[in-house]
Amino acid sequence: MYKLLAVVILLSSIIIEWPLLAADIEVNEIAFHRAYHNPKVLIVCFKKDDFGQRSNKIDFIIEDSIVMTEFESFNTIAQKHKINNIKQMHPFVSRPQWNEDGVYLQNIYRIYLESNDDINAARLALANDKNIIYAEFEAKHFSLYEPNDALYDRQWHLPIINTPQAWDYVKGSEEVVVAITDTGGKWNHPDLADNIWINEAEIENVTINWATGEIKGGNGKDDSGNGKVDDVIGWDFYDDNNNPYQNYPGNSHGTHVAGIVGAVGDNKIGVTGVAMNVSLMICKGAPSDESSDGVSHAYEQIIYAADSGADIINCSWISYNNQGTYANNVVNYATALGSLVIAGAGNLNREHTSNLQAYPSDATNSLSVAATDINDHKANFSDYGEPIGISAPGVNILSTWRNDDYHSTSGTSMASPVVAGVAALVKTLNPNMTPAQLMSRLVDTADFIDHLNPDFEGLLGSGRVNTFKAVMSDKIPSLSVFNFDIQEQYGDGDGVPNPGETTAINISLLNDLGWNRAVDISAKLTTEYSEVNILVDTVLYPSVDGGSIAFNNDDNFLFETNPDLNDLVIPFTLHITSNQDGDYPYQTSIDFEVELSLQKAGWPFQLT
Repeated sequence: MYKLLAVVILLSSIIIEWPLLAADIEVNEIAFHRAYHNPKVLIVCFKKDDFGQRSNKIDFIIEDSIVMTEFESFNTIAQKHKINNIKQMHPFVSRPQWNEDGVYLQNIYRIYLESNDDINAARLALANDKNIIYAEFEAKHFSLYEPNDALYDRQWHLPIINTPQAWDYVKGSEEVVVAITDTGGKWNHPDLADNIWINEAEIENVTINWATGEIKGGNGKDDSGNGKVDDVIGWDFYDDNNNPYQNYPGNSHGTHVAGIVGAVGDNKIGVTGVAMNVSLMICKGAPSDESSDGVSHAYEQIIYAADSGADIINCSWISYNNQGTYANNVVNYATALGSLVIAGAGNLNREHTSNLQAYPSDATNSLSVAATDINDHKANFSDYGEPIGISAPGVNILSTWRNDDYHSTSGTSMASPVVAGVAALVKTLNPNMTPAQLMSRLVDTADFIDHLNPDFEGLLGSGRVNTFKAVMSDKIPSLSVFNFDIQEQYGDGDGVPNPGETTAINISLLNDLGWNRAVDISAKLTTEYSEVNILVDTVLYPSVDGGSIAFNNDDNFLFETNPDLNDLVIPFTLHITSNQDGDYPYQTSIDFEVELSLQKAGWPFQLT
């Protein structure tokens, strides 16, 4: 018997009525949420009466890294909560007199904090300041695919690991099979049924009753050659029959795990799995009439899954302090047959060493998964240590449950299927990847989190899994502005870009380390600032590998402005495209600002 790796959050109730979702959204809107808000930034709207100029621009200085303005109450807040910069968000609007209940767009500022530790208190303090109409968090903007599942907004772990970006390219495939070696599953759950693996070789004379969860008939033969007879959707190892159905209240672990990997997406109900289109092979190692705190016949389940052609085998269970020879034998067998074994690290909050070993987590060829929270900190229950390969969200994860319901649960049991779902997406686009290659892709593309976990440096694997990078880093580049500078092109000849002159912008681009080569790069410059005329709006760049910089070889963007420019800070957007002739065309847009100067070279001139 092997222990389960889930820690049930007792305060979480089963979700039956959809209106409960609204209350949760309101909570998220008044507290910082890393999945949905940009860190260290607040949006603040000042009252118009506090400004004496048409541009509504605040004059400020920075003393000892703290912003100081003409507003004493604001300065007190800035000092206490360490505000180190402010910036007007809309320096130009064509109708400056427009307002909505006293809110003028020119009065809205982005407030920058030194750290994110005190951001909730800082927002409340600013919101209560007499000079300010409102203060709120700056939301992250996802121009991404978003499923229509009713409870998707409660699945915080999906945006944290950049899964929506990956969904723009791939949502999984029924050709990819993920085995759930566990307590069994409610395979007719309305959010699982369409993704349940069907063993086509065994379907002859078998009747599957999707309403009741019954399987009848069969020809009594092992037509698929995996050692089991009439196993059309998996196997019950506890009772040794061909129906792994599980709906007993105390044994919903496997149902929950299955939903994290591959709950059906875009069906307007419940949740979505990381791989919303995938085949889930259900294995059962627990009774249907009494609660079980573990999984029986666990390693037999692994062998069965490998013999049945599973691409990925999820193991949200563990055993401690055994020698591990047998566990390694089984995992190595599955690996040889082409299956990647992914396992939870354990929930004892202990370090895996030569004195404390856990399997199959610590097996040589399995991928061990530690659990993290919404802030990428190690979950307080999660095991850690050098055998850990990767980390993933494992706290308060919402997924499918018994009786067609949904439930939030925590544990490395939840972190492991998150990684298994990502692996399924990678396998969809790379069907010929070996288990070793698939493991390397997941590990090599994880986001570094050691700096957020200084007490566990080197003990949480390579980092927290990143779906988008794991899926697409070998398919597309990841381009960003590395550096830019401006210079006078035509004007008074002093080299200083002033209003009324033609200004050149020299921009270099970075292709992030670990991403695909960028070819045929084109960048187009735009602005909504009506007082700016862009003369050269498009620049071509040479191809560049990941981890390298593309320079524009002095082929600069050019723009001109009016001499009586209202505001010296000009917002631009750079629209970048590359790899347009490839299988995965790439495009991105980057906002930045250019500030002109009223100074002239050599002025002011100091008289002695």
